[in-house]
Amino acid sequence: MKAIVTVGLPACGKSTYARRLEKAGWDVLERDRIRQEIMMEREQEFSWEAWDLIDEDEVTQRFEARLTWLIQQRRSFIISDTNLNESRRSALVGLLRDKGVDVSVVLFDVPFRDLRARNAARGGFAVPYSAWVRLIPLWKAASARCRENRMIRVTQVPAVLAAA
Repeated sequence: MKAIVTVGLPACGKSTYARRLEKAGWDVLERDRIRQEIMMEREQEFSWEAWDLIDEDEVTQRFEARLTWLIQQRRSFIISDTNLNESRRSALVGLLRDKGVDVSVVLFDVPFRDLRARNAARGGFAVPYSAWVRLIPLWKAASARCRENRMIRVTQVPAVLAAA
């Protein structure tokens, strides 16, 4: 059983990579998918403007339940999220390793100019500026720790897609 934990800012290619692995038989665990699922259950279309952060607790509960199931079933999966918070990411990777999962952490290092253009093209899925302001310092810290934590660094999305 293998797991990949992605690390990267919005619009850097994490979900694209996850979809490629999904086509190859991997399971995808993604908080954005869970958010969309919750909105669909409410018969609403997802957008960050419509999303209520109070619902993040429900997202976390569903995420943890699915993670537990994937581990119990001994399935290979990718956790396709920003995973920028060092303490949460370390705890997640530690938990997976304690459960016998072979974990790789993949850092998506894409130029900011490309991220801005990709984010703008997302429409209702575009991440608001206020979130970017909060995420960029976390990204810088994660990027700096990349080498010392032996993360796999991806600088171009096509390169990582070719490896999938």
